Amino acid sequence: MVVIIGILAIGLVPKVLDAPKRARDTVRMSDLKNIRLALQSYAADHAGAYPTDVDYVAVDELTDVTAKADLLTYFDSKKIPMDPKGFSYFYKKST
Repeated sequence: MVVIIGILAIGLVPKVLDAPKRARDTVRMSDLKNIRLALQSYAADHAGAYPTDVDYVAVDELTDVTAKADLLTYFDSKKIPMDPKGFSYFYKKST
């Protein structure tokens, strides 16, 4: 009986310990999807133009206040998401 409980515990412990990491990853994937959708909506309303390099440092710290306010309107929460650990998501327009 003790052996069976031990075997079950060995199988469950890694899954329980990985749960917070999987939860953070799920939040990150959702956040990135929302950022992608907001940027696509922004581009659709601005003749296909995405925010440029001079418009931002990090997604949550846009230097151009007008662009930041405009981009915020594309998020349901009117707030640009932060990484679950409190870090900024970075966006850089490729040339």
